[in-house]
Amino acid sequence: DSNGHVSFAEFVEWAEVRGVTLPIGLDNPEGELGPGGIAFPSTWKGPRDQFSAQGHNRRQGIVDKALLKQLQSLMDVTYKKVWTRDRKKCVPAKVPDGYNLVSAMTSENFADWKRYYLHRHHLVHHCSTQGFFEKYRPLTFQATELYERHKIRSETCNEWLLFHGTSTSSAEAICRGDFTMRLAGAATGTLYGRGTYFAESVTKADEYATEDKDGNCCMLVCRVAGGRVLYNDEVEPNAQDLQDAVLKDRLYHSIIGDREKCRNTFKEYIVFDADQVYVEYVLVYKRLFN
Repeated sequence: DSNGHVSFAEFVEWAEVRGVTLPIGLDNPEGELGPGGIAFPSTWKGPRDQFSAQGHNRRQGIVDKALLKQLQSLMDVTYKKVWTRDRKKCVPAKVPDGYNLVSAMTSENFADWKRYYLHRHHLVHHCSTQGFFEKYRPLTFQATELYERHKIRSETCNEWLLFHGTSTSSAEAICRGDFTMRLAGAATGTLYGRGTYFAESVTKADEYATEDKDGNCCMLVCRVAGGRVLYNDEVEPNAQDLQDAVLKDRLYHSIIGDREKCRNTFKEYIVFDADQVYVEYVLVYKRLFN
């Protein structure tokens, strides 16, 4: 993923490509096992046979009214009427009074899921055996039905559902491929290092969404495995020190930048490894102004 480091999941993938069979220590499977001993997500609708699942990569429009209602609720409960300077590039440059979900798609990408599943397994082990582990609950935790639907492992490795604002074309590129760490910070800045930034509030993610010709915007809802979190509430954090604590010292797996505390704006969630992220939904919505 171009972050300059090899994760456990990337090493397993490297070995498999070269025909090297390794014991990868996957115990307590969560459900039906797919290729490579990987459990399918509880919401998986794609093929489950060995051959077809390997290449499965698809977006599917959601018609389930109950699920659409849950996604609208996710947007509603995480809304905050707070302005930041990142809103300046929006037209108009003011905070919407709400958001209306126009449509949504599920995203299934087995190659991405496999890497995410392996990396999450590694984080669960690390968090349970390496001493300190503090749990953090984002605003999205209020969307209890979605967390239950996806069996989010918030108690064991700080797994969360978070937003990522983007454009329609970029959303499809991310779903089809992955987040690219060499481009990290290109849209959101690098206040906490050159990682990929996620939001617990729909309002914050919306600052980075781009309207199309029909006035629709797009954002992703992703699983993010935070693991051991480096919490920071400094007004002017040292980005290099924070990044090094994750990538070089390996003491932490992610960062929470608490701008809500120090600037009365929003918390930001940052990871430096694409294998800590799996896209679950693509949301298309409109900004509402009274």
